[in-house]
Amino acid sequence: MQKRGRFYSGERGRRIKIITAFIALLILVAIAAIPPVLPLDSGGGSDITEANPSLAGVWINKTDTPFKSGHGEAVVGTDDYIYVARCWSNISASLFYRYNPDNDSWAEITGLQKGAFRTGTALAWDHKNYIYAMLGARYEEDTDRRFFYRYNISNDTWDPPLNNTPYPQGAGDAITWCNYDNHRYIYAMMGKSTENYGGIHYGYLARYDPDSDKWENLTFNPNWSCTDDGASLVWTGGNYLYALQGEVGEYKNKPHKPITNFSRYNISNNSNGTWEDMRPVPEIEGVGDGGSLLWIGNWLNEYSDYIFALGGGSGVEGEAPGYNFYAYNISNNSWENLTSIPCPIGEWVGNRLGFANGHIYYWQGAPAKPPEKWICGGDAFFMFDIDTAPTGSITVTSSPSGAGISFDGTPINAITPYTITDVEPGYHTIELSLDSYEDWSTSVPVTAGETSYVNATLTIPPPEAMIVINEIEANPPGKDAGNEWVELYNPASEDVDLTSWTLKTTHGRIGKVTCSGIIDANGYRVFESSIQWLDNEGDSVILRDKGGAKIDEVAFTDTKNDDRTWQRCPNGIDTDSYLDWEFRPSTKEYSNKCS
Repeated sequence: MQKRGRFYSGERGRRIKIITAFIALLILVAIAAIPPVLPLDSGGGSDITEANPSLAGVWINKTDTPFKSGHGEAVVGTDDYIYVARCWSNISASLFYRYNPDNDSWAEITGLQKGAFRTGTALAWDHKNYIYAMLGARYEEDTDRRFFYRYNISNDTWDPPLNNTPYPQGAGDAITWCNYDNHRYIYAMMGKSTENYGGIHYGYLARYDPDSDKWENLTFNPNWSCTDDGASLVWTGGNYLYALQGEVGEYKNKPHKPITNFSRYNISNNSNGTWEDMRPVPEIEGVGDGGSLLWIGNWLNEYSDYIFALGGGSGVEGEAPGYNFYAYNISNNSWENLTSIPCPIGEWVGNRLGFANGHIYYWQGAPAKPPEKWICGGDAFFMFDIDTAPTGSITVTSSPSGAGISFDGTPINAITPYTITDVEPGYHTIELSLDSYEDWSTSVPVTAGETSYVNATLTIPPPEAMIVINEIEANPPGKDAGNEWVELYNPASEDVDLTSWTLKTTHGRIGKVTCSGIIDANGYRVFESSIQWLDNEGDSVILRDKGGAKIDEVAFTDTKNDDRTWQRCPNGIDTDSYLDWEFRPSTKEYSNKCS
């Protein structure tokens, strides 16, 4: 078995015979004749929020399935898990496994009899609590097999059988959920059940109502005789189902015409719905075993205009490996080749794509031999990691550090220095805030793949008003507690609100007084404490405004236990000098008498 690496991208070269090349030329001519743009499926749930989301990506190897492929197999995804059904034959165990993306592990689910899953097995999740299953049918032996089941996710059990499908199942089975007009249905195509190569077969379309456990027959595509290997069906959130016809007309062991038919069904007219042929899949050798469709717009709205697809194994040479992975643009009616799958699919029918936990997954589900043809062992399992738009980063520093950061108007749980990552290219606003400093902001350009740098120098705001500490009584006669005070003076011509301003000492027992009230223009206001808060020697008192900005600071020593106080002389003068101060008789709440 060829060893698999972890990351895969690019296309693999494959031998195409002359007859295939000629057929491909005819297909391209036919494709070119089709109008490039058709009406967008505008039903509920299909709003497009991003014109060109990324379709590039790499395949990442995950844990292989704990079993090999088989005749009856299918894949389906839910919000959190991927489920895979597989059965080798009508007498082998019916394997049903759940993959957990969080820990990259598989868990087995039991409860079905042996041989339940057969050719044409198809699964669909109802986006609630159930996975519905068409159990398929063997060629020739099961000419009228119609079993229809469902798995109860919350109970982790298979429910009793539901009402059988209205027509026999087979290799061309396909199934999808639909919530059009807020009514949940399961739509199903029933494919051929015989291996009469080149014979006449019939295809059917019906829908199942879970509320009534009844089927309703619908109009099958009048341009198709039936569906076959590689058939697939998907709802895209609005008025339409999209369908692959599959490998109709296969002749055993002989080259045959490649079938790339792709159509959509308008469900808005109920049982009278109409079919419309769309641009064929650009699969050179035709859609084959493992052909798959997947719509993820209900999970990722930016991809509402796309259907992802696998082309399956060769529909020309018969059971040849297939590597092609596509995206179909609904509004433009166009196909785009994406990163090829690293391990080929083919040989066995059944959908291989699923979506869970934010990613697309695929299961190889192919034979293990011969190893030079079916590389990877047939049980490989991969996740498609879509490349997101390239981003940049912003490194924010400040002096002083520790400033809170807001990014484009929203605070983030970080302080400077800090690097903001995964920033979209363009201009962004950075805002910084730090107590006692003015708020700061700037607009910074960001380039994809690069780091932008922001270095802010924060500044202390100017005082709200030039209030000064004008007189201090630190050592009054008798008891200090309750008799110490600080006088403020407002030399300005306007009143000042002192609410939430503070006076705080710096020595010994640290005292703090919260100010309040209005200090009049050219007026005085005294603040006291019921406890001792001013030391007699080597102390200072600091005045701060409500924003924490320092307004004034005065150092003092008062060892005389008398009625003299430490005063500014002349009254209110402030030259930031010790010479501004003298000891004089108290003038509490009045102008200092310095003459």
